Amino acid sequence: AVCDGATIDVQFEESPASSFVLPTDKVVTIRGISSLPTQTGNILADGTPPGTRLERLEPDTSVGYGLLALNGAQVIADDLVFFGGRGLQAQSPGTEVICTDCIFDQNNAVFGSSVFASNSAKLVLNRATVSDATSSNDAAVYANNGAELEIYDSEFTTNELTNAGEAATGLAVRSADLILERTSFTGHISGDRQPTILLSGFATSHQLTDVKLVDNDGGVWITGSAQVDLTGLVAYRNGGKITAEREGAVEVRNGGNIVTLYNAELAANDGPGLNISPTDPTSTVDVGWSTFVGNGEAGIAYTAAGGLTVNYSVFNFHTSDIAGPNLMSLTGPQENWYEHATSVFDHCATVYPAVCYSGDPQFLTFHPNLQSDRWVLRPEGQAGPLWNGAGNIFGAGDPFSIIGHSGGPLGDAMQWYADDGDGVRDGWELFWHGTTDNDGEDDVDGDGVDELTEYNRGTSPIHQDTDEDTYPDDCEELFGTNPQNPLSFPLSQCP
Repeated sequence: AVCDGATIDVQFEESPASSFVLPTDKVVTIRGISSLPTQTGNILADGTPPGTRLERLEPDTSVGYGLLALNGAQVIADDLVFFGGRGLQAQSPGTEVICTDCIFDQNNAVFGSSVFASNSAKLVLNRATVSDATSSNDAAVYANNGAELEIYDSEFTTNELTNAGEAATGLAVRSADLILERTSFTGHISGDRQPTILLSGFATSHQLTDVKLVDNDGGVWITGSAQVDLTGLVAYRNGGKITAEREGAVEVRNGGNIVTLYNAELAANDGPGLNISPTDPTSTVDVGWSTFVGNGEAGIAYTAAGGLTVNYSVFNFHTSDIAGPNLMSLTGPQENWYEHATSVFDHCATVYPAVCYSGDPQFLTFHPNLQSDRWVLRPEGQAGPLWNGAGNIFGAGDPFSIIGHSGGPLGDAMQWYADDGDGVRDGWELFWHGTTDNDGEDDVDGDGVDELTEYNRGTSPIHQDTDEDTYPDDCEELFGTNPQNPLSFPLSQCP
């Protein structure tokens, strides 16, 4: 028996203690008192009241879930470790678990090895680490049946799926709602190259913001009439299940899905950056302010019956920028830039894209007829593919003048790209050169400035005069003027 508001300090034992059954009529705090999480038995929270807390514990996961919350239980957990076995389960209406700084390591189960939320429960993960889980049926973190799952500032690493069906390695959300923000997925493994994230379910809402996927066997699959917002997604070097065509880093599949893909960066993936294939005519995909560089086959592969809108986006280094038999259904595209425009002059003059180029297909400027109020294509400080500084695209600058993923070190999403060891982000090299083979000390344009310096200051590595003001970049650096701004130039003759 304990008093309401009691704190129970748990000491380390050679063998885990018996299971904790938290009281239903009193608010208690159970905490480990050592610097490392204290081993305990598994923990049952059955209808526990608001304010119940668990701190610095390592529950036993060998029999059942380490922490099971149900029947309206309210639990706040900090610094819990779930090693091996099964991690955390929340189920039944009214149940809510908030787990902060929790570690899930080497869990294994049929599905939901690390985390399982179901039956209208709410589960929140803050700064969680989910790594090396093995699931035989579906996803290390799994939510279904009306659950609400929220994940913030977390890392998913090298989780594995051994099933060959439509399932995910890292995160699967089926007929449940998801909020996923500022979270990375790296190195996920599946025998059949299934997705890292699977989003499914009629009329369910999935909001993903600033999520990155790098070097996984698969990307994001969307199916089953889901509503999905992918804002700020970065997908780089991910595989795709090999069928008649490689699946995309973002795969929009069966059902009347409603998908928005804004401020995204999809580059160097095995398949298309975005593959749209549902047969339901009510399916819609809205793409804007996004960059597609060096993906397999196409930036966007479109074989769907529904609608596709593509605005203010950039495509480069693809076999086809937008490809598929149903392009007549494409609404737009308007004010995009493509490497494969049939006629550069006509494309600029007739369609009025946001950017065009003169002479060199990789040196882009805003279209001269584009009204100045359209230059800021996203609010300052938000990501997007265009830069509103000196009238050039893919330049660097301070955080208030850059709106680009592909600028120098201050281009925010570029910080999520890998670096092959030369100090220059691979995505930047891919855009300018179509390869990552160049070294940081190379000087491709012969202006006396190496790749690393060009990257750090945001100038073009293939143009001696980035802002085309007739003063070479190294000259402007010498005189202290801005090599990205044609209105900033030396008053003296260059040496």
